[in-house]
Amino acid sequence: MYKRLCLVILSIFAAHGLVATTPPLPPGAYAEWDSAKAWQQHSATRGKICINGLWQFCSEPRLQPEEKVTTFYSEDSAPNAAWEIASMPNATITGSRDSSRKTHGEASTRIELNVPPATNFFHVTHIIPGIPTGVKLIARVDVWSEMEYGDIYIEVQDSRAYTYHASAGPIIPRKAGWQTIECDFMLPNDSPGAKILLPRSQGATSGLKGQVWLDNLRIVQIEHLPSPGIAPPSADAWGFCKVPASWYDRAYWHDDDPARGKGNKLRFAWYRRDVTIPADWAGRQVSIRLDRVATDARVYCNGKDAGAVPFMGGSVDITPWVEFGKTASIAILVEARDSWRVMPDFFIKPKHAWAQRLGAAGILGDVFLQAEPTATRLGPCRIITTVADRRLRVQAPIVTAADTPAAELSWRCDVHDGDRVVKSFSGKTPAGAREIIAQSEWPEVELWDIDHPKLYTLSLTLLDRDRILDQSLPQRFGFRDFVIRGKYFYLNGVKINLASCSYWTRKGNWHTPAAIRHWLKGAKDAGYTFVYVAGIDVPGLFPANKPFLEACDELGILAAITPAAVNQVYRRLDDPAIWEQWTKLAGICVNEHINHPSLVLWRMNMNMQCYAQDQNPLLLDGKMDFEPGSQGALREEAMLKSNAYVRSLDPTRHTYNHACGKTGEIYNLNNYLGWPEIQDHREWLRVWATQGDKPLYMAEQATPYPGDFQMRDPAVWWANEPVMTEYGAIALGEKSYELEEHDYVDYISECWRPKERKWGSSYGYFCNHYPPILDEAATLYYEETLPAWRTWGISGGVNAWENAWRRLIKPKPNSVFRVTPPNLPLDTDWANLQRPGAVADEWVYDAGGGGEIRSLFDLGRPEEKEYYAPTRRGKVFPTLIAPLFAYLGGPDELWYTQDHAFRSGESIGKSLIVINDRRQAQSFQVSWQASLDGRVLASDKATLDIPPAETAHLQIRFAAPAVTARSVIHITAKVLAGKDNVPVKPMILQ
Repeated sequence: MYKRLCLVILSIFAAHGLVATTPPLPPGAYAEWDSAKAWQQHSATRGKICINGLWQFCSEPRLQPEEKVTTFYSEDSAPNAAWEIASMPNATITGSRDSSRKTHGEASTRIELNVPPATNFFHVTHIIPGIPTGVKLIARVDVWSEMEYGDIYIEVQDSRAYTYHASAGPIIPRKAGWQTIECDFMLPNDSPGAKILLPRSQGATSGLKGQVWLDNLRIVQIEHLPSPGIAPPSADAWGFCKVPASWYDRAYWHDDDPARGKGNKLRFAWYRRDVTIPADWAGRQVSIRLDRVATDARVYCNGKDAGAVPFMGGSVDITPWVEFGKTASIAILVEARDSWRVMPDFFIKPKHAWAQRLGAAGILGDVFLQAEPTATRLGPCRIITTVADRRLRVQAPIVTAADTPAAELSWRCDVHDGDRVVKSFSGKTPAGAREIIAQSEWPEVELWDIDHPKLYTLSLTLLDRDRILDQSLPQRFGFRDFVIRGKYFYLNGVKINLASCSYWTRKGNWHTPAAIRHWLKGAKDAGYTFVYVAGIDVPGLFPANKPFLEACDELGILAAITPAAVNQVYRRLDDPAIWEQWTKLAGICVNEHINHPSLVLWRMNMNMQCYAQDQNPLLLDGKMDFEPGSQGALREEAMLKSNAYVRSLDPTRHTYNHACGKTGEIYNLNNYLGWPEIQDHREWLRVWATQGDKPLYMAEQATPYPGDFQMRDPAVWWANEPVMTEYGAIALGEKSYELEEHDYVDYISECWRPKERKWGSSYGYFCNHYPPILDEAATLYYEETLPAWRTWGISGGVNAWENAWRRLIKPKPNSVFRVTPPNLPLDTDWANLQRPGAVADEWVYDAGGGGEIRSLFDLGRPEEKEYYAPTRRGKVFPTLIAPLFAYLGGPDELWYTQDHAFRSGESIGKSLIVINDRRQAQSFQVSWQASLDGRVLASDKATLDIPPAETAHLQIRFAAPAVTARSVIHITAKVLAGKDNVPVKPMILQ
């Protein structure tokens, strides 16, 4: 009673800002939970109430990470083992024992290096035989680095060969004293041992010079276990934190909290709030549902440990500790473990320190108070729609006690359009059935489509005679189907060519529903019809798939997300333990999102197989085979196995493997071709269009890519000498030199690092500044290429990487770089936090370019013009992907040619090419004329009726007039689609 009174008093103090926090609570912020303000759903037997909002929050200093260490090798067990040093031409490598600098034993090993630039260095090794195979191990060694220049790291190889079994550790900091360096690795099953390479370098452009001390090498297996938990703290040093949110971002720390000001290093923390259990839930099972945590959580109800939740979320039953109609105290202990320790079989410790930290920590997803029947009940509903027969199918498991056979039951399915029931059908399940399969034809249904995103809600009721056993919560869906036939996609039986782009959720507020909706609306307005979420769910990330798909459902945008990837485990998929873990992750994602109508494809295994010939235009038909037993064949086998499993969970959706070429149901590319001849680029899809048998989709496309404006040393991609003006002249000629900006000359000098004798990365300069030379050259390629590729019929579209629709323009003082707008503080509606979705404290701008269309994060505020200017590419692209498009090309089967020089009397053949990517057939009124000095030489007009996602050609033929000197002929055209004028760029001949 006393404790409950203290909590009530604390909540009252918080409501009036009387608790001292850093930073102070904003006016209007309060931590009480109010059922009347909470988002909630109810059915006859179920309830779901959102308990997001401002929770009480404090650190937990009493717990330490749980670590179980098994040692398989240490220098103590092999005192005579030594590091082997191989000779190397034109380099100095010496080794000695040093008793004056050590961490363990009698002496360390001192290595002195002087290695030429761009040299693959692997000449200091340590062979350890008899190490366990097929399990994740860690090589640990104490290192002291006094390197003058050159990055070094640790690498572990199979002692026989390194080709496919090499793992690298992090870059070793210089002049930082003794450090324990780790490298995760796993040996193949038949390996005789491990080879440790330290120091290791794959060819530093500066070379290597300096000294390194090595000591206390050991091979260990470590299990990093989630904490078993601890009783909630009795002290009153509670501050506050939003839920969902990351404690890395903003928490309102109690002034007495020992972690105040140290949130980035916090490992354990508590969340607490009181909730009222509805009285009418009596007799039901009550649970707490967490959609995502970073990375492990334990739920306590009225001080009792109720259960644990992993990073992907889950539910914990709190029924034994609640009283219906009364308040319950919910406390949640969250532990933020490293991602590679949460999933040790799937991730290794990142090489760079900046990548080792979790992206976010705390309760990252929505939190719900839920109730459901305790006896016979329904499992999750699966809604399947087929357009050809207008059939609605609903599947749901019947959950009973293990020893209780299901009796003969009946069911009823009701579909609502708003508050109105528009479809209802019912049936019975035979005794012993474990699943309801309900289906009915619905001839008058309104289809969900990109131009008409019609949504319904469905509820399924399970009955025993007239008694309701269970009734599902309302489930939103749209009636549509999306299939592949040959090379093309069909939405609701109508062919559709995709206009593709991608979305990145891992920065600032970009995972929030507000940012997602803002961005997607911009993408829709710009003409995009298909968006994929870049990245994959891993520990430490906010869950963005749900708000992303909800917005796509409502806006009418086709979408893809990634359920899971096998990139890190493809050689071990036959291991039952690995396969079980992977299928569990994939199943969670598929089953959670399966009823979203906007979700049409599963994106999988990003960049797992970018093989040498994947962009070869002669092989885009997908008929190439990998050599049996090769790494290409092994990767393909693993990808197809993962694809098949996801298809077994969801037979209604196709899969594709991002940037893995021919492997899978869609030919998918990261298409970076450098500087091809434009005419070659226009013809790049010829083999696919004439011989291919699956859709083609450029998941990433940039020709030229910003990185192509530098010297081309693939060993140090992005860190080469910038030659933007010279390379720009390939496409632009003298105009490239006219467009060169003054700060670019200064940037070249700054990019060179004389002490390290190497070039720095130009990514930030090229991609964020997006200089005019780069802008004009890339735009020229797109203007010349995309019309031709659309005419070839590219079905998956082109996601233009480094999609810079605007560039940075405000100079940074005393720098060649430019300034990004400061983050914009956002007002929080504290009274409306108790609803699904994260609410950000500030709007985070992006620097400039980026693989995704990040400029659509801009808010259109006047002050943004101080920092950004639109690019020419941004102005041109909406016309290039517009659903109605027309241009002038070559004649007949040579429509892709661009001949422009003719002799007097020669027959001139051209064509007017019209593309219809609207969702219905379109009639076009078209006309053209050729003129010389204002005199019409020839003209014609016609009506073209074009089905959806198809193209029509109107042939243009006339004779070149007799002239005595070089003359210019202008061909112009007009294209009308009803009242819509489709612009056509004139063609100039001579």
